[in-house]
Amino acid sequence: MAHHGWYAVYDSDAADAGEPVVLYDASGCRDFRADTAVVVETVRRFLAAARRAR
Repeated sequence: MAHHGWYAVYDSDAADAGEPVVLYDASGCRDFRADTAVVVETVRRFLAAARRAR
């Protein structure tokens, strides 16, 4: 099976939630290892920023 990229979205089912936020979209990226490392780092940074904002 070939890797075709990651797509990561932040969404919430909370009543006051805004629109979903695309955190990462690398559709078409064939390098699984490199793409996975980037998406993981992107999600980590997003979570760290969200924690600081609380």
